[in-house]
Amino acid sequence: MSPANNTATDANGVPIAVPSSRFFSSHAGPITDAGYGFGTLAIHAGASPDPATGAVIPPLSLSTTFKQRAVGDFVYEYSRSDNPNRANLEAAIAALEHAKHGFAFSSGSATTATVLNTLQPGSHVISVNDVYGGTHRYLNKVAGSLGIETTFVDLANVANLRDVV
Repeated sequence: MSPANNTATDANGVPIAVPSSRFFSSHAGPITDAGYGFGTLAIHAGASPDPATGAVIPPLSLSTTFKQRAVGDFVYEYSRSDNPNRANLEAAIAALEHAKHGFAFSSGSATTATVLNTLQPGSHVISVNDVYGGTHRYLNKVAGSLGIETTFVDLANVANLRDVV
């Protein structure tokens, strides 16, 4: 989509008009809008009228794969890597947090892996001792092999946390 003239092309490359909206967030970058309250942003941020129908509530995309204009030339490729629903949610999260970006993951394990992969060798993670089993294994086997140390703490007693911080 061209922000300058508010146009996009359909699946066949034919130019179509895209209705503008104060809360519109193109797939390329979520917006933040501090001029509106939380409730208004929660309802409208990340939403834009559907260019095909004019619907003001974004439709749910149930597709798992998307048409490519050519190999490697696409907006969305496969639903697990990105899709319109996720883009809308991430734009809404960014607006609600007045942040540049919002992120949504398909699982807690994906979130854990992404966050822990931002750490450098020698980093130290403190985790509750009864954390989800998949997270426990990731911390012990994957993060540990990358030089990230983990201490598991019984948080039923806050003094246990004071001892490791």
